[in-house]
Amino acid sequence: MWCQRMLDHDLDGDKAFELLRECSLFRTYQDAFMVATGLPLHLMRAGCIDDMRKCSSGGTNEFCRTLNANGTCSCCIDTNRKLQREATEDVVTLSCFAGLRETAVPIHYAGRTLAFLKTGEVLLSLPKDRDFEHIAGVLLGQGKSGAEISLLRKAYFDSPVVNGARYE
Repeated sequence: MWCQRMLDHDLDGDKAFELLRECSLFRTYQDAFMVATGLPLHLMRAGCIDDMRKCSSGGTNEFCRTLNANGTCSCCIDTNRKLQREATEDVVTLSCFAGLRETAVPIHYAGRTLAFLKTGEVLLSLPKDRDFEHIAGVLLGQGKSGAEISLLRKAYFDSPVVNGARYE
C-alpha cells in the first residue's frame, strides 16, 4: 500500500522515506522481526551517515548508544558508510572496529536505493578481555577518558551474543 501511494504521488526520496517509516506495515514487520530474532531492526535513510541518530528508527546496543552519546563515533560513521556503499544491490554484513556484526538490506524505490533495513550490533562469540584491550586502544585514540572507557567496557561485555549460524 505505501508503495502504491508513493507511485500515485511520484514522491521524492525524502517524502517516500518518511511514508515508509510511518507505514503500519513496516512497523508490523519491524516488530515481528524483533520478536522472531531478538534483534533490533532499524530503518536508515540512504546517504544519511554523519548523524545516524536522525536517520534510523529503533534502539541500539548499549555499547553503541554510549559510544555515540556525545556525538557520532567516527568508527561508527566509517562502518555505516561502508555498509551503504557495499549494500546497493544485495545484503551486506560487516564487523565494526569492536567486532560487532551489522547487516544492511537495501530498499529500492524508483530505480535507486531509498533506504536500508539495518540489524545487528551483536557479537558472534562471548567477549574476552583481550578483545577489549584493542577496543580500549581505539577509544583512547579517539580521546575517550578512562571513566568513559570503563562505562564502554561494561556496555561491551553486556552486548548481545548471537550464534553465528543463527545470525546468518
